[in-house]
Amino acid sequence: MTYDLTSLADKRDALLLTEVAAFLHDLQKFIGQWKSLRAQFNPSEISSVLDSFEIQEPLNSLTSAESVSLKQLIEQSKPSKAKHSSDWRIRLLGICHGVAHIDKPEIEEKNSSLIAASVFGFETSLHESSSELFKAVNNINQRHIFLKELEQAFNNALADTRRPLNEVSLWEWGAATAAFWKAIAARYVLENKVTEDNLKWRIISISFDGLGFLERSLTISDLLSRQRSLQASLNCVRILLEETYPLGNEVYQDENGSAFLVSELEGDDIEGSRWRNLLENQILNTGWKSELDGELKPRIHITEAHKEGIVLHKALELPLPPIIPFKDCSNRWWQGEVTDICTVCGVRPQGWGMSNKEQKCEARSRNICHVCLERRGRRAKAWSEDLHKKDSEKISSRNTIWIDEVADENGRLALVIGQFNLNDWLNGDMIKTLFAVCNPPNFKSKEPSFARIQRVWKTTYQFWQEVLTDMPDAKLPKVKNRLIIKPSNLTQFKLQRYGNYDLVLGMTKLSVLHDNGNLITTDNLRYTAKQLGAKSEEYASDETATEFVRSRLLNQQVPIEDSTGYGSPSKLQGKLNISNVMFDVTEYSRVISILAEPRTFMALVPAENSLDVIKTIQTKYDREMGKVRNRLPLHLGVVYFNRRIPLRAALDAGQKMLNYNSPTGKQLWHVQSIYTGQLPMGAMRKCEIGFYISITRAYSQ
Repeated sequence: MTYDLTSLADKRDALLLTEVAAFLHDLQKFIGQWKSLRAQFNPSEISSVLDSFEIQEPLNSLTSAESVSLKQLIEQSKPSKAKHSSDWRIRLLGICHGVAHIDKPEIEEKNSSLIAASVFGFETSLHESSSELFKAVNNINQRHIFLKELEQAFNNALADTRRPLNEVSLWEWGAATAAFWKAIAARYVLENKVTEDNLKWRIISISFDGLGFLERSLTISDLLSRQRSLQASLNCVRILLEETYPLGNEVYQDENGSAFLVSELEGDDIEGSRWRNLLENQILNTGWKSELDGELKPRIHITEAHKEGIVLHKALELPLPPIIPFKDCSNRWWQGEVTDICTVCGVRPQGWGMSNKEQKCEARSRNICHVCLERRGRRAKAWSEDLHKKDSEKISSRNTIWIDEVADENGRLALVIGQFNLNDWLNGDMIKTLFAVCNPPNFKSKEPSFARIQRVWKTTYQFWQEVLTDMPDAKLPKVKNRLIIKPSNLTQFKLQRYGNYDLVLGMTKLSVLHDNGNLITTDNLRYTAKQLGAKSEEYASDETATEFVRSRLLNQQVPIEDSTGYGSPSKLQGKLNISNVMFDVTEYSRVISILAEPRTFMALVPAENSLDVIKTIQTKYDREMGKVRNRLPLHLGVVYFNRRIPLRAALDAGQKMLNYNSPTGKQLWHVQSIYTGQLPMGAMRKCEIGFYISITRAYSQ
């Protein structure tokens, strides 16, 4: 059988509109919960909007189903009603509803309450979110807005109000049902027939060594630019598979790639060869050769099929592929080139990417290719443009992107790393250790449903996202210590706009960014003041240190150097006549977040604040995940280094810490003894099922 992706593109609107019905299939549960809380909103307004959307039948050449409204699809999607429907879309919604909701055991209603819990047992109160629901419904034709607003709304509504089943939100249920429905509907369109028996799903993963790729960066600007290019490539693939050819939804993403849920095609082999033949070139040519210019070739893996789609862990357990470029791109880069390799990307010739001789020489003078030079400049440009906005509009300048600004007054930084091992949670083994029914002598474990597994990694992802925002200002204070330097003779020098330079102040150097005739400091001025011989009281605060450095710059002739990178001598540009130095009052946080993914966390913080950050993470972990600490250990580490140490050296040390705690080196732990009697105080902890087990502590100190 041959497949044609254009058939999916032709049916795109009908498929995406019916997907909305899958997301909203539990809408009445949301409305009921907020009515019980006496929220002020009118559900009839939502109903009228849904009724206005008429969906054409995408298989009208084969079935007798007619057009139907969104409201009708949602109302008829309950499994008890859906199975009797003559419309395959409604029957399929009912089937997918049942597959997504296998995590609902029959237990008593007496424990019902509108309290939300994480999958690890941490409970929080719900927030009123009806306004987000209205925004979502009114933006159905703009899918990205609809999903963003709906996620905020449905994350504040429970799929099940009964404890201890109150850890799954309506968003996880809706997203799971939509992913299942969309994948099978795409199969129906591709095969041009409806088959409702033996439905199964696969995972298509696009993977690469993300941390290894980022580790090659010379500067933090290089790292953040490469990170942005990776994210842009993943976004291109997501739009391709979710919208251009609506055949599946993204169900996982981290620093090493993303995963999509698709259906099993009829007659396909265990490796999913039919999907590979259909999609591999489409995926590789989308984003990876445009955003990354062929610099990194990802691996595409297709898992075996599963009747409940619980195969994500099999894709994530695979070793990461090597970091290699596309062969045809590499041949194109080096055709006729005889020069050194770029010190950032490590794949292109230095200076490659521009035919203009002057621009090519500029890139070669910095030992990099023009592609990497442009990426570095784009990041600095975005930061600089944000700096000039009103305070209420500023985004990126609230956090620094400069390593020298993060360094403490002694010029030292700390790379804080954290890691969760989620393998046994994503394959469902650890979920089975949680109880849905715990009423001796009746015990029933929770089902490792697709939605509950989604909840696991989203909870750890949210944990890392919130770590730095949870830091008290007293522990990691925001600062205002930038200067804007205005030399009178700057036009005499050919400085690159958004380029980084050093001002030579005796035995120390002050890092600056060139922007439209101004030089903006990108250094910790307390460190600079200390190096210039300031007394302790003169650099005790950011304000006094900034004033001290300003006084040393004003009306002075200061040499300016172009830093060409590690291992190369700096290039003297000349001397600046500094006629004016102004204060910049932008407040920013001295933190650079590198990774905050479901499994991995990395951030640069001042060395003097590193232990406070570690304590904040530990406190948050104890509060939110303490109930499963014996099943979800937290690994933390710190790498200290001087601000002039190459960034890639610090990242390499951090990666080695992560590899040390990698789950690949599993060990078998044996039960030594089982006690059923009373134990001495504090000797053992009581297990959930009522007896005591003595084993050696199986997680890292």
